[in-house]
Amino acid sequence: MAAPEKVTEAMKARQWRNPKQWCLTLAQLREVLEFCITTEVYKDLKAKKGKVTMYDINEFFVKPWSAQTGCSTAVLMRREAEADAQVM
Repeated sequence: MAAPEKVTEAMKARQWRNPKQWCLTLAQLREVLEFCITTEVYKDLKAKKGKVTMYDINEFFVKPWSAQTGCSTAVLMRREAEADAQVM
């Protein structure tokens, strides 16, 4: 995933055009989820609630990762690579 200081203007510009390209591959999605599962935040949420939902993943991981970058997590993961989503 691109660090905030590695975000380019091209990556930011993609946020305003062609939403079909705001996508992750299944392998990238799995990578994100596998990372989340290893964190203390995830473990704490699971211990307190008994489960971790995609809402939790969004609130505790996706939003903080993308905050103040001007990019979605998908664009941060794919960086300069552009490809249309195959499944929506």
